Amino acid sequence: MKSNDDLRQEQLASQLIRQMAVILSKAKIPVWLYPYQIVALSDRGGIIEAVPNTISISSLKKNHPNWIDLPTFFNEHFSDHRDHLAGAQANFVESIAAYSIVCYLLQIKDRHNGNILLSSSGHIVHIDFGFFFLSSPGKNTGFESAPFKLTSEYVSVMGGPSSKMFARFRNLCVKTFMALRKHCHQITLLVDMLSAGNEELQCFRGRPDKAISELRDRFMLELNDHACKEYVNGLINESIQNWRTTCYDRYQYCCVGVL
Repeated sequence: MKSNDDLRQEQLASQLIRQMAVILSKAKIPVWLYPYQIVALSDRGGIIEAVPNTISISSLKKNHPNWIDLPTFFNEHFSDHRDHLAGAQANFVESIAAYSIVCYLLQIKDRHNGNILLSSSGHIVHIDFGFFFLSSPGKNTGFESAPFKLTSEYVSVMGGPSSKMFARFRNLCVKTFMALRKHCHQITLLVDMLSAGNEELQCFRGRPDKAISELRDRFMLELNDHACKEYVNGLINESIQNWRTTCYDRYQYCCVGVL
């Protein structure tokens, strides 16, 4: 239960992610999302489903007695069997590929390590959707301009930018984008329906038509499949170790204590 907080925007994001998860499942794209349930009971409280067997990456870094970095954690924690490590890395790739495209399409911001969970099986789960579409931290300054969060630690877990695992990540990002792109109208229509009467939500900033128009533009419907693949790879290249992502993480550490 959560009180003194308007969860309508969180519920909207959760509904969109759930719809995307359904689309990807029907298209048999081998990626992973965890669209946990959020129910806003009023504009001052509601219910949020707990995400089991997870810990935020920030809490993991703070509480692990011998923390070095995320790749080392994977190698140590899943080291009981080679297949166990490979499975955890595969889970990481499948989840980060899906969430990367979702974060780009919905423009989900405030992606510090307190808002990203790691599961006991190696999946990542994004939580806390206080900023997306037209809103961003810092009075909507738009500082987090990278398409999505892709730090050097994440890339290292996948074996580096030249590895087969990272090549699979690229491929899954393209497949995820292409599958969701085919259902652009379904996704934008859902936003259009849910925006009615909720124009004052921070994510719309009183301009839901602009939010929907920009969402539609991000699907790049004018591109053919080959150009679309190049476009997604460009998003990945732009996101790798993006300096704004790095600076935002440093700000969160220095000012808020999020590792």
